[in-house]
Amino acid sequence: MRGAMWGLLALASLGLLSTFVVESGVSGRAVEVQPIERDPRSDTGWRLVGPPTSLMNVPEKAFVTHGAPGVPPQVDAAVVRNTPGVVPLSEILGTLHIARIGALAAMFLMALGLLTLTRFVLRPAE
Repeated sequence: MRGAMWGLLALASLGLLSTFVVESGVSGRAVEVQPIERDPRSDTGWRLVGPPTSLMNVPEKAFVTHGAPGVPPQVDAAVVRNTPGVVPLSEILGTLHIARIGALAAMFLMALGLLTLTRFVLRPAE
């Protein structure tokens, strides 16, 4: 019985670990960004520089600063483009966060069920 309990806990842990692996894989996706430079004459204070480029490991923020991987050195910053068909990274990570909470809840309920089973149902004969 103890072997089955450890096996179920190992399966639940594997499910939890898989959400972390998926999350790290998603955060490494290439995202299209638009490089910008500071421009005091512009209404926004920024101007577009060159064509959109691909950027890896974009943080959840939609604004990437100078020195981020993939941003050319002459560019001050880059704005993540919200192109049609591209799901924002923060939305994907939020979904995975919900999946991780679900895996934790399932693991807790499984442990509670196993505890109940071993305590009250499978009591040794007295």
